[in-house]
Amino acid sequence: MNQIHTAYMKTNIGELVIGTFDHQLCLLDFRYRRMRQTVDNRIKKWLNAEFVEQTNDLILQTQQQIEAYLQGERKTFDIPLLFLGTDFQQQVWQELCRIPYGETASYLDIAKRIDNPKAVRAVASANGANAIALIVPCHRVIETNGGLGGYGGGVAVKKRLLKLENAPISTGASMLQQQTMAFEKTVPEQSPRRCSWVKLDNPLSVHYHDEEWGVPVFDDRRLFEMLVLEGAQAGLSWETILNKRVHYRQAFDNFEPHIVAGYDEEKIQSLLQNKGIVRNQLKIRSAINNAKIFQDIQREYGSFSDYLWAFVEHKPIRNHYVDYADAPTTTELSDRIAKDLQQRGMSFVGSTIIYAFMQAVGLVNDHQADCFLGK
Repeated sequence: MNQIHTAYMKTNIGELVIGTFDHQLCLLDFRYRRMRQTVDNRIKKWLNAEFVEQTNDLILQTQQQIEAYLQGERKTFDIPLLFLGTDFQQQVWQELCRIPYGETASYLDIAKRIDNPKAVRAVASANGANAIALIVPCHRVIETNGGLGGYGGGVAVKKRLLKLENAPISTGASMLQQQTMAFEKTVPEQSPRRCSWVKLDNPLSVHYHDEEWGVPVFDDRRLFEMLVLEGAQAGLSWETILNKRVHYRQAFDNFEPHIVAGYDEEKIQSLLQNKGIVRNQLKIRSAINNAKIFQDIQREYGSFSDYLWAFVEHKPIRNHYVDYADAPTTTELSDRIAKDLQQRGMSFVGSTIIYAFMQAVGLVNDHQADCFLGK
């Protein structure tokens, strides 16, 4: 079997893993990122190869250039790269390499630069799938509203890298303020057509529809967040939960499964007094129990993402409903996923909740036909 030579590198932004194949760099990533197993498995499968810890000249060259970059002594790289992804993903990664040191671009900017302005969501997905950090500077990609957005090495590291480059960073407006400003600029008269469920007078609803809903999610923390929020929605409107989301993130430690799984009775009582979330004891205790089972699944499959996406063979299902009202609330697939999760001991994961979860994390794309994201 082919071999991918790997080595580890400790830096001031965390430990990195470096991988080379056929004298090209195919991996430069954060060793302890949440999608580590998913990324590694994808690379191994693509090259039909296994990781072998062994240093070579290219790894040493990469280490030297990364160290110089982190010390502020290098702004560009000359490492030969091997992109392992679809043609579209490779096109996005190549465009990321064109973002100059010290500058940022949004997902929409990238989509326009590749002459595909409607592919904002696909660009975001490709950005998240990047396996060559720093050299392919996905840290320079921010949200359209000016927010930092996510990052494989963590938001704190992303902010640190942008400061290193003296790149423009959000002035610190709250998420709601940023989304409100973006909404006020984009919604009025020239607003694109959106799915009928969107509350056009609520900037959070518009932003969620435009930037998140239906976008494939592979990050375990994000998946756990949406699983908890969809469960919290039971009997309520999604808008109610969306308006409370920022409070949920604060109350539930940014939905880190390993932290939530350790909540004790004192923490539960604190959550029951938190007016920013839905103070339902069954839902709160369910989230904690589900976090424990979530971790069990991670240990069994390498990641919750791998477990979940295997149900659709790692390819999103695209539906074409004329009106969102025509979309089902459950399907045979949501029945199967719900049943499996319930058998493992999870609660608030009935078929209706799971189908909404599938829509939220992109297992299914139910943007209606006349929506600007459904064409």
